[in-house]
Amino acid sequence: ALEPLTVTVCGAAGHIGYSLLPMIASGAIFGPSRRVCLQCLDLNLPEVMDSMRGLEMEMYDGNFPLLQKMMFTTDDSQAFKGADYAILLGAFPKQDGIDKRDVMEK
Repeated sequence: ALEPLTVTVCGAAGHIGYSLLPMIASGAIFGPSRRVCLQCLDLNLPEVMDSMRGLEMEMYDGNFPLLQKMMFTTDDSQAFKGADYAILLGAFPKQDGIDKRDVMEK
């Protein structure tokens, strides 16, 4: 059997990550027999940390036999360590007092 792939997902706690992680864990991305280890990274902000905790619980509750290990972190070096693949999702979190035009300029 092949060694599990280590996949880092940067921006994992966002809407796209929420949809993508189960797809990776179910075999839809790397194949129906390829085991994976997920290393999920996102920002160290209270609302993002809450989303990561919720997503982590949902992933553990799911039935993903190909998912060997999973880690959620805000530490870049930990998240990218030993990664075979890195999926970089990007967005800027909504903040009070900042309108869409200001966010788009970033």
